[in-house]
Amino acid sequence: MELLIVSFIIGIAFVLFVVLKQRAPAQRKRQTRQALSLYGAARLSALSLIIEDMAKRGGGRFAGNTLFEQWELLEIPLLEVLPDCPPDERTVLIARLNALYEATAHRALQKQVMDMRRKLTV
Repeated sequence: MELLIVSFIIGIAFVLFVVLKQRAPAQRKRQTRQALSLYGAARLSALSLIIEDMAKRGGGRFAGNTLFEQWELLEIPLLEVLPDCPPDERTVLIARLNALYEATAHRALQKQVMDMRRKLTV
């Protein structure tokens, strides 16, 4: 009887884990779509928060590819709003780009993040 209860609890925990794991990418896609629908400094702030989230997720065994795919969606819209970037937001964005650079081992992503960072310091 105890074995049955323990198995049931483990099964529920596994189902919860799978459901929550599948929900996170959908939430990130929704967040990205919302950010891309904004314009100017509002878009910049939203994209900056997404970059911060990407840095927090950091690297894992397969996280580099996922982060790179998300970066490819954000890179051009971020470039478009850089002229609207206020100086105080610029320093925050630079810090978040640095955190993303340090959080991933994906070389192509690191290169693109540093290229973006250089554009902010020019």
